[in-house]
Amino acid sequence: MYRILGRFNDAHTHLESVIERMRDAGNHMLLTVAINDLVQVYSAIGQTARAHQTLATHVHPLPDKARGNQRMAQAYLLAAEGKPAADAFRTLLADIPNDGLMDYYLLRFTPALCAQVTPSEAETLARNGIVKAEALQQHINLWPLKVALIEALNRSARAHEAAPIALELLERFATEPSVCWYPAEMWRRTYECLNASGQRVPAREALSRGVRWIHDVGLANLPAMWHEGFKLRQLTNVALLAAAAREGVA
Repeated sequence: MYRILGRFNDAHTHLESVIERMRDAGNHMLLTVAINDLVQVYSAIGQTARAHQTLATHVHPLPDKARGNQRMAQAYLLAAEGKPAADAFRTLLADIPNDGLMDYYLLRFTPALCAQVTPSEAETLARNGIVKAEALQQHINLWPLKVALIEALNRSARAHEAAPIALELLERFATEPSVCWYPAEMWRRTYECLNASGQRVPAREALSRGVRWIHDVGLANLPAMWHEGFKLRQLTNVALLAAAAREGVA
């Protein structure tokens, strides 16, 4: 949750502490979970080299129940590097039992797969996920799935169909933090959709919120030595800041 809220310093400090304690205690399962969570933090802030270094600190052999957790971290790292990650996310999802007990995790990872597949498949995955998330009242997964649907429709040149969802997100998260895997991703997709549909005023508002999040939350919660990577290697940030430069949005 620290990562989702953009509290990267808190996430880093907490996980480093947990890793040290679990290694000392010989608890390989929780050690694996903490290492993989730290990999996700590094992936989110553009520190992919550190993410790879952190993956290399795993204790082997991994506990069987920890292998899926490791695959999750590896899949997110591939995506953060801009590499094809569809197969990695498909494997991750295929390993989760579809027995109704693990629906939270099936829904949690679906948006990441959506970004890696064709617009048509992404739309189907997102729509099915939204129906399930609404039925289960899993709002923490519902909104990322709506972002995935916006992105899929926009890639299909159907931004006008996605615009009502983008406007809903703009209103819903006017004062509250978003709950996406990486918060600025919601503002990026909302901006791109509204801009493509010709709704310039709300598009600029979404872009402005994304840029403010990068500066007021992301950079404010990172040590100065990581600022350059956060702005120049975090792919969502690169896209938002480039759009802001074009649009003259501070």
